[in-house]
Amino acid sequence: MGAAYDFRTLSPLDFEELVRDLLQAHWGVTLESFGAGADQGIDLRYLKGPHKVIIQAKHLGEGGYPGLKKALRDERLKAIKLAPTRYILATSVSLTPARKDEIIALMAGVPLTPADIVGREDLNNLLGLHQTIETRHFKLWLSSANARTDPAERRLRRPSCTKARPAPKPNTRVQQRAKAGTLEKPGAAAAGFDPNRKKGPEPKDSSASQHQALGHQNQHAAPVRC
Repeated sequence: MGAAYDFRTLSPLDFEELVRDLLQAHWGVTLESFGAGADQGIDLRYLKGPHKVIIQAKHLGEGGYPGLKKALRDERLKAIKLAPTRYILATSVSLTPARKDEIIALMAGVPLTPADIVGREDLNNLLGLHQTIETRHFKLWLSSANARTDPAERRLRRPSCTKARPAPKPNTRVQQRAKAGTLEKPGAAAAGFDPNRKKGPEPKDSSASQHQALGHQNQHAAPVRC
């Protein structure tokens, strides 16, 4: 799973469709969906034989847990009237075991169990099990941290670094001559007088040459950017 989502980028309808797709993938069944308007306490439904499963999706946004409790108090009588054999509550609110127990108490008379209360952490767990659903619901990952990046692409990304070009290799011939003691030492030969060497052009100033060589190297060295 590319990230732990709080689902704030989703509208209530987006959230309901995400819940539908996750439960269908996890259960291997097809759920009924309904259009906009008064839902009579039914967001999604599964009817087969004696089974009547009602799913209610609650996306509270900034309302948090207090807003969820208030909404459930309004849903309780509608849920009892529907007489489901199983009731599923899915919410974008973060839940704890104590909160799930409190929700069951608030929904007294409704066939609701802790396992059938699907909170934010449970939804993220299901997204990890069904990653194709995460990819399909692009609004999940169109956030400031993951803008325009497919979850599959994020998993393949690795940090990259631009390395500097390697420094020029040292003059091995000069090193060998220095080691053998044949390198010119300061004195007459270094000044340009050598009885065993033909007269050639005057040597350039060594300090200036070194300065120019260093400047040439700095022009070609690429910075390290990580």
